[in-house]
Amino acid sequence: MRGRTCILLFIPLILQPPLAWADYSNALSLSDNAFLHDSQLDFRLRNQWKYLKENEAQPKAVHNAWGQAASLNFRSGYLWDWLGFDATYTRAIRLGASDNFASRGLLYDSGGNRHKADAHGFSKFGQRYVKVKLGDEQAGFEAKAGWQELKNFGVLTTTNRLSRNSYSRYSGALNWQNVRLDLAYVTKALRHDSPDSLALQTKDRRTIAAIYTGALSYKGDRGRLAYAFGEAEAYQRRHVIEASYALSPHWRLSSQIYGSQALENYKSMAVSKRSFDDHAWHYVGEADWINNRWTQKFAAA
Repeated sequence: MRGRTCILLFIPLILQPPLAWADYSNALSLSDNAFLHDSQLDFRLRNQWKYLKENEAQPKAVHNAWGQAASLNFRSGYLWDWLGFDATYTRAIRLGASDNFASRGLLYDSGGNRHKADAHGFSKFGQRYVKVKLGDEQAGFEAKAGWQELKNFGVLTTTNRLSRNSYSRYSGALNWQNVRLDLAYVTKALRHDSPDSLALQTKDRRTIAAIYTGALSYKGDRGRLAYAFGEAEAYQRRHVIEASYALSPHWRLSSQIYGSQALENYKSMAVSKRSFDDHAWHYVGEADWINNRWTQKFAAA
């Protein structure tokens, strides 16, 4: 994943008498039209207020933040039917904040001491990447290189507040009929409440070189099965298994299994900073009854 792939396209030209120049102007114009015609520009407004008053750990401490965000999301069509680029710009402004505002994760904490004087708005390009695609929905390949949001991609996801967190480097997906393989390699992150590019870190602030993640999934007419794997280098390894199956139009069964394994840098942290010692597993089983617009869920975990 660290290397670069160069695709060269060779077009042989055979000249036969009488000599004639090939006319590619129409093909280029069709490609340009598809690139522009399929491009989209979305404008979104998001207002969010977060409030929490603690009565136990910090008596009478109030965590409060209020902000307004505007986002422009550009998605291009594909030039020559395989090459494009996307970008997302977000501007967030502060409408209000109290002491300890940072625990709400909405505004930028410029001072690091969680006082309202350090609560600021921010602006950033959360996404800016080049994309390529080959094939179609039945059999194809897609890839992105740059800053990108990875929602439920392998073991990674994104938090949606005034903005979304995003990751830097590469991702790709290979699909064949009902089977899909996702792969990603990331080395940096942009938090949802900050314009700063950050290195990946452990809880005790040691640098993580990279996160590798992937998922293999199958989606049929009545069910879905997926296995995802991820590793924060020398820190944690994670497994995710998700399955669902429709017994009938009204009944659906599903299950999720999440597992985490401690690696060298996790085991060497102070015990107080660990969520578990060596490994942790979480099992969930669900049964859904669906009738018109009503859904009843029964679950055990």
